[in-house]
Amino acid sequence: NLVNFNQLGGYTFMLDTSITHYPDPSLVPAIKKAVANWRCATKVNFIVGDSIALAKDTADGVSVIYFVSSLANNALISTSSHIFFYTNSIDSVYISHDIDIAVSLNPPDPWFIDSLGIDNLPAGRNDFFSTIEHEIGHASLLRHVNDSTALMYYGSFLGPVPGSQRIDISTDDENGGLSVVNRSSEPGIYAASYGPMIKATDTSKYLCTSWIIENKHSDFSMKVYPNPFSENQFTIEYELNENSGISFTLFDIVGKLIYIANEQQTAGKHVKIITFGNTTAGIYFLRADIKGVAHSFKLVKIY
Repeated sequence: NLVNFNQLGGYTFMLDTSITHYPDPSLVPAIKKAVANWRCATKVNFIVGDSIALAKDTADGVSVIYFVSSLANNALISTSSHIFFYTNSIDSVYISHDIDIAVSLNPPDPWFIDSLGIDNLPAGRNDFFSTIEHEIGHASLLRHVNDSTALMYYGSFLGPVPGSQRIDISTDDENGGLSVVNRSSEPGIYAASYGPMIKATDTSKYLCTSWIIENKHSDFSMKVYPNPFSENQFTIEYELNENSGISFTLFDIVGKLIYIANEQQTAGKHVKIITFGNTTAGIYFLRADIKGVAHSFKLVKIY
């Protein structure tokens, strides 16, 4: 289980000076955004703390993200959860004491770092954003999967990949994380030591809600991402409870029509990539009409 280790509800990831002194200014925002995405998706109470030079992979009660010159077997990144066992006459539980994430400074294929994980991933470059997001999944006690299109896949995320197709937290990832958080937030035998994890509630502070916007309805559910977006495209994931007509319309802030599509879809899950012509940075509105009911989403293009 996860616990209220930092007495703020969960765990604080400190950033080693090897991270904060890294010359690419996108690195720290990428880490903060990856942590925020999990906090948003599952309410896991992870936060990012200050920069400090710290001991590394030790059970010292400090969770830290840091660079190393290389890792065994040319690994890109490695997460160590230091587990402690608690028991009494009624029950027993393993808990994460602290969580350390080591990042290879010089992987065989160099890192591509962007702060939001939405840019085109160049050929021969490793996706840092998806990789650190994957490791935060491990910190959330999720294990590897065999699906090569999933965030928790055991392999690397290597370009070229269009920005709209880069790997992110899926519904399955979210459900797995929610299961851990729900279990970890229940009272248990470890309460006397740390107390159960407190689910995150202030997600807007960590810019979570702007990344994936979601609408759940009795007849369908829908997610739109990334938001903000940087290219002239974004992705819609939706699920219909029955066969239905659906239309998507995109307008700019003054009401100019940018994109329109009408289609018939079967019940089940669907993914649609909305691609349109060159547009300027600013605010846009997506309207989805399903069974005569309109649903609106506010999107932001950043450049």
